[in-house]
Amino acid sequence: AHHPWQVQKTGGRSARIFVDYPPGHPVRRLERTVALDAELPLVTFEDRIYARTACRLPIGLHPIFRLPEEPGAASLELPACRQVHTYPGRVDASSAFLPDAAAGSAREIPLRAGGTADATRLPLPFGTEELLMLCGVAEGRAGVRYTREGFRAVLRWDADILPSLLLWLSNRGRRQAPWNGRNLCLGMEPVAAAFDLGTAASLGRTPVPTPTFLRLAPEEPLVLAHSLSAEAAG
Repeated sequence: AHHPWQVQKTGGRSARIFVDYPPGHPVRRLERTVALDAELPLVTFEDRIYARTACRLPIGLHPIFRLPEEPGAASLELPACRQVHTYPGRVDASSAFLPDAAAGSAREIPLRAGGTADATRLPLPFGTEELLMLCGVAEGRAGVRYTREGFRAVLRWDADILPSLLLWLSNRGRRQAPWNGRNLCLGMEPVAAAFDLGTAASLGRTPVPTPTFLRLAPEEPLVLAHSLSAEAAG
């Protein structure tokens, strides 16, 4: 996806864009249609992945949400899942979560120094850079509730296709430029992948107890749909 995209079609409240992959890549083209709802604060996305040849690939979406400055001022509304797993290594020098650990809930993530952290109340009260994977989610819905502002942002996707949710917590942990210890954001990324470890890792043995790749065929595109919306929260 890190290539120049072309506009295929625009009109009304929607646009279709595409990117052609380099020759020799198993994917030939990726198309995305973005549509704005006429009445609701809702954006829908449809991605079509056209394969050049039959293949297996890890695939995921990459929505990013802002976080407030005050620790704990945003709360995550996460789907039930089979297991929560921490990253199998160190995401950054600042990382505080115990690596390669399983937890029953994102509210009790084990720390390197002992004890646990509640990863559903963000930002965390300490600087860190982390990845968490919710494996085998019960439904394709997750939200961020902005308590002081009185609304929640909601992500919806098809969990039958993308069965896990990767959480990227950029919590003032990256000290180097251009972040300089200031970046606060949350990635809520529906995936069929082993964290962000790449194709070889996702096709091999992984610590993730759910499918870590999708099968693509040149006969028809793989279609992924997701949406982002906002709604009042009491």
